[in-house]
Amino acid sequence: MAEESTEALYLCPSMDFVFHDLFANNLHWSYDLIHLVTGLEGKLILTESKLPGSDINDKSGVADLVFEMWTHENLTKRIALVSLDMQNENDLGDFLGHRFDRYSSLLSLRQLGKGDDYEEIIPAIVIVVLNCIWIDDTEEYCHHYVMRTKKGHILSDSRQVYMLEAPKVKKYFDGSRLAIWLSTLAAHKREEFLDLGRRFPMMQDLVSELERMNADSSYRMNISRYLAESDRKTASRLAEEKGKAEGKMETLISNIYGFFEAGFDIVQIARGLKVSVSEVEAILAKKGK
Repeated sequence: MAEESTEALYLCPSMDFVFHDLFANNLHWSYDLIHLVTGLEGKLILTESKLPGSDINDKSGVADLVFEMWTHENLTKRIALVSLDMQNENDLGDFLGHRFDRYSSLLSLRQLGKGDDYEEIIPAIVIVVLNCIWIDDTEEYCHHYVMRTKKGHILSDSRQVYMLEAPKVKKYFDGSRLAIWLSTLAAHKREEFLDLGRRFPMMQDLVSELERMNADSSYRMNISRYLAESDRKTASRLAEEKGKAEGKMETLISNIYGFFEAGFDIVQIARGLKVSVSEVEAILAKKGK
């Protein structure tokens, strides 16, 4: 993305970098949102903070923001690990659930080393703010997932996932603090944020912070550079994947031609190379065989 393209944008929480900066630098907002979703109370500590796209293989990572919730008493006991993430992609279907189930697994597994007591594992909670509608046949906008038996009994709460459908709140607004939060996180235009700040005093500080971000030319420049670098890494990864795919196809074509010249029929070639008969026929047709 070109640097000047950010000039036309109003920086808002649905953008990865803005969401990251708002909740990494203002722990009282992170605490309020996590408390409203999970009911957890205690002392919140930020333990991991990174922007997406900081690694070309970024998809292997856990969520952008990871917190530890501790008891108030001198930080003597950890209560939970909590990750907070903004998800903008649409049409992911079941894959979205698998992705964040995997994140919760990673949060659980990295707590202990070999020989440690697994009874010491604390709940690993993934909170995902969705900037899209995931389940469209219900008014419910906060979905909570834990491991259950087929009869519905909770098997374990050591891994939990909360999916929050922010855009749905506009239609099914119930006036709760969580609904106010999600209405704000789903907004995109400056006029929307100013209106939310006027209507809900709890959002006034966040709206003021967004105004400051948008007025800061150096901050916008940094975002432009981040976007350009992110686009470069994405293009590099896609080119690498394309090269690998083309290499595999060249090998497949060479093998098909070789087996055909050696006297194998199309069905045998397809079975041996584990491809469809129609794919073998199409490749041979291009060669005029």
